[in-house]
Amino acid sequence: MLPSSLWQKELAETIANRRSMMVKLVFPLTIGGCYLLAISPGFYTATVITLLATFVGCLGTGITLSKTRANGMLRRLALTPLSPTRIVLEQLSINSTVAMCQLLPLAVVFAVRFGIYDARIVAILLAMAAAVAATNLIGLIASLFAKSPGEAVLYSSMALVPLLYLAGVFSPMGTNLDFRSFLAAGIPYSYLQQALVAAMGEVPLWPGRLVAEYSTAAIVVVGVISATLAQYAVRADS
Repeated sequence: MLPSSLWQKELAETIANRRSMMVKLVFPLTIGGCYLLAISPGFYTATVITLLATFVGCLGTGITLSKTRANGMLRRLALTPLSPTRIVLEQLSINSTVAMCQLLPLAVVFAVRFGIYDARIVAILLAMAAAVAATNLIGLIASLFAKSPGEAVLYSSMALVPLLYLAGVFSPMGTNLDFRSFLAAGIPYSYLQQALVAAMGEVPLWPGRLVAEYSTAAIVVVGVISATLAQYAVRADS
């Protein structure tokens, strides 16, 4: 049975390559699991998981759009009745879904390790989804300038590291509401960092309810910006 949409096509290709899929599933769990089993300060464990969520998402929309542009598929898609918005949002949604599937086993191990069976896990999953979506948006923007998938990853990484720093992923921000926390409130990676820190019993900058609200808003904003950039992404080389 042939896929009836880009979403189904990308999903079918991902599932068909079972070896690659297994590596993708094991990779975050292997690295993150070591920190969860080790006796280390909560902040460093949260940092490692946030970095994993960020860079797992980095290997998504930017690479896919760069590949489809390089092989001419994106130009052919631009000539079909499919709208640019649908093309881009389907690419972003499938790549974000695959990334969340990669991170879900790690989230389960984290919840079991720290005995989290309440609303805190919802805040973590929403924050994780927001981080993945934001990274895919950065990949989308990088693909507008990249000539190859490798360039897309390079440009995305160059943008991500300063954002992670401003989000307080590399150094604790404390609990004071200052200019740094104001900046961090606009960067989705800080939501995941704070949700994880709170789940491990440390005092977060924002409560779990606020993290969940911020994360939901960030996902909506990513969707709106992606739809706005769709025309440029699809017709950049048409």
